[in-house]
Amino acid sequence: MKKIIILLIAVAIVGFSTTQGFALSQTERIDQVRTLLADVDGRSAQEIIKDLNTTKSPEGQLQILEAIAQTYRDMVVEYDVTVQARKDWLHSMILLNVAFYQFGGMDDDQNETMLNVAIRRKLKSYFSAQLMESSGLFYSLED
Repeated sequence: MKKIIILLIAVAIVGFSTTQGFALSQTERIDQVRTLLADVDGRSAQEIIKDLNTTKSPEGQLQILEAIAQTYRDMVVEYDVTVQARKDWLHSMILLNVAFYQFGGMDDDQNETMLNVAIRRKLKSYFSAQLMESSGLFYSLED
């Protein structure tokens, strides 16, 4: 009986330490992201929280992760993506386009593939103006 109680306490401490600094609403948001990206991102909630906590702006990075998840969900439905290899590829393309924005890429629909244009439009619809202006989340290579 003592071993069980000690084990439960240890599990509670580990669980608390991995979610420390995150409000319940943020943890719920991470669970929603995990649900939307379950096909392509196998990280646990604790792994995501650990990754977010290594950034300068965990809340901003969580918002970006939410935009990735929502864009992925929309595009999988819109383009009827059912093959796992295609889902993985689509997810990687979304991540690539997030990096494009984070490093100051400008919208230039004329010189881009239709997929990149569609992904960027979706991402922008999920990025708030406040997020786009956040210091440390989006950069310009000219700065």
